[in-house]
Amino acid sequence: MINGTVYQEFMGNSYSRELEHQLRKDKLAMSKGKSKFIFLFDTFQQSLKEQYNITEYDLGLLLNMMAHQRFREHEETQSYIHYKGKRATVKDLQSILKITYAQLKPFKKQMLEKNILQEDEHGMFLNEEFTTRGKMTAGKEQYNRVFVNGVTKVYDVIVKDSMDAKEKKQAIKDVGLLFSLFPFMNKETNQLVDENFNNITMNELKSKLGFGRNHPLEERLGRINQAFYDSTGKYLIYKLEPVGIQEGRTNKKAFRLIINPRLVFSTTNNKVSKLDAELFGDSETSKESEVTTESNTLLLVINNDLFFIKTNNNYNVTTTLEKIQEHSILEFQNNKFKTSEVQNISLVETSELENYIDKKYLKNELTALDSYDFNKDSFYKDLYLN
Repeated sequence: MINGTVYQEFMGNSYSRELEHQLRKDKLAMSKGKSKFIFLFDTFQQSLKEQYNITEYDLGLLLNMMAHQRFREHEETQSYIHYKGKRATVKDLQSILKITYAQLKPFKKQMLEKNILQEDEHGMFLNEEFTTRGKMTAGKEQYNRVFVNGVTKVYDVIVKDSMDAKEKKQAIKDVGLLFSLFPFMNKETNQLVDENFNNITMNELKSKLGFGRNHPLEERLGRINQAFYDSTGKYLIYKLEPVGIQEGRTNKKAFRLIINPRLVFSTTNNKVSKLDAELFGDSETSKESEVTTESNTLLLVINNDLFFIKTNNNYNVTTTLEKIQEHSILEFQNNKFKTSEVQNISLVETSELENYIDKKYLKNELTALDSYDFNKDSFYKDLYLN
C-alpha cells in the first residue's frame, strides 16, 4: 500500500535508394537528439477502451511498441518500428515486448484488424492518426508528449524476462494501467483530474477506469511505483498534499495526484521546470530569470492550415482560445483572420518548433502588430483582437 505525503512516484533486409536515404536521415535526426519523445494524440487515448476495446494487457504492449517508432522528418514517410538500428521483424517484436511468438501472434493480428498497427513491404508502423514520432500534420495539435526513454525504462523495470508467464502478463497489464491514466491528466499541470478539472480521488479514478470499489488500484500503483523508485531513485506518480494547516486538509479532494513530467508532459518546458522543482527539488531549474527568457511559439490551426507566432508569453491555451472566440477578427501585420476560422491552438518551445511542424509550414510565421488601439482588445500584445 502507498502512504505518506508522497504517493510514490509511479514510475517510470533490402531497401530502395529512397528508403536508404530516409534511413540515413533518421539516424542523423536521432544523433541530433530530435527523437526524445513520441506524440500520443488525444482522440486515440480517449477512445482506447470504448471504441477499440483495448485491454490493459494490450495497452502495455502497445505503449512499448510506440516507444520504438523511428523519428520521421516529413509527413509523407512512416514512423516504422525499429530495433537495434533496423526496421523491426516479428522476431524483433518478441524481443521488444519480451513475449513469445505464440503470445505475439494474436496481439499483432488484433492490432492490424483494428487498424492501429499497419505494415507494408518495408516494415511495421503505427497508424499516424493515433501516434507519431517526428513531424505532425496540421490539425494534430492535441496530444501528450511521452518520453521514449521513460517508456522503455518503465517497461524494462516492470516486465522482466525472468518472470513466469502469469507474472509477466500481470506486469504488462500494470504498464497498461499507466497508459490508462494519460487521458485524465491535466496538460498544464500533469495532475489527474475529473471532467471538471477538479482533483480526482482514488475511488473516482477506479470508477472512470472501469474498476469496482474493491479493485486494488492503490496497491498496484504502489507496487509499480516502488519498483521504479528502487531502480531509478524516482517515482512515477506523486501524491501531494497542501502545505501548512488548511481547512478541509483531510479531504481527499485536497490531494493532487501528479504523473512524473519526465515520463509524459504536454505543456512548455518552463512549466515543466517549475513542476520539477516542486517534485524533485531542482531549484536551479525554476529560477524566474530562466522562466521569463525562454521563448515559446503559439501554433494556430486556421481553416485547416497551420500558422505560428513566436512569443515570450506562457499562454493558457484554453483561456486564449475562449478569448479569441469572444471577438470577430484576429489580426497580425502579415495576415488577418475571422476568429470563427480558428480551429485549435497549442504552445510549444521555440527551440523545438521544427520537431512539431513540417517544413512546408515554416513560411506561415505570423508577426504581431507594432501598435495597438487600446479601445480594442490586444491579448498579451501578440494577438490583436477586434
